[in-house]
Amino acid sequence: MISVERAKKIIASPEMITVTYNGEEVFLEKIHEKKDTVIVNYIDHPENKAEVLVRDLTEITH
Repeated sequence: MISVERAKKIIASPEMITVTYNGEEVFLEKIHEKKDTVIVNYIDHPENKAEVLVRDLTEITH
């Protein structure tokens, strides 16, 4: 589970931080703080975007 504050840091980071949504790697694009959601692009299918709850994201640490 990721917080809105952590999602902001991930978006601002120059490093690639691995984040998953339902087991698929995603790229965080834009946060909607009032709704606690974020627009994500799927790494394997970049043409697919979704608006998901920030709390449903998982940060993968190596």
